[in-house]
Amino acid sequence: MKTLEKNIIDRVYVFESKKTFLEIIIRTITVVILLLFISLLGQVIFELLIEQQTFDLFELLKEDIEVIRIYVFDVLYELYEETPKLLTFVFILSAIGLIFVIAKTIENFNRIKNKLKSIFHHFSNR
Repeated sequence: MKTLEKNIIDRVYVFESKKTFLEIIIRTITVVILLLFISLLGQVIFELLIEQQTFDLFELLKEDIEVIRIYVFDVLYELYEETPKLLTFVFILSAIGLIFVIAKTIENFNRIKNKLKSIFHHFSNR
């Protein structure tokens, strides 16, 4: 009877360890892919804005404080108009997704840490 219980417990630990390590690997790969995707989109958007010479609008802000106060909303509106909307939308959604994955990982960190401790403790006492 003891060996049957030990076999069942070993199988449960093997199953849980596979599940936990797969979860860690998937979260890590997701974060890396999202970071690379966000970096690539940010680079593309930045290059498009440079190509359109959008950042030349900020030359106006070197002027007197009164000129800045008068034209700041016009400059921001022109910046909004010249940004690629679809790429910016995808960039924002990807950033929100990355924040969500990182927040869920932080939220479940103690659970994952306790699982790993339990798995290492079980396999080290064999």
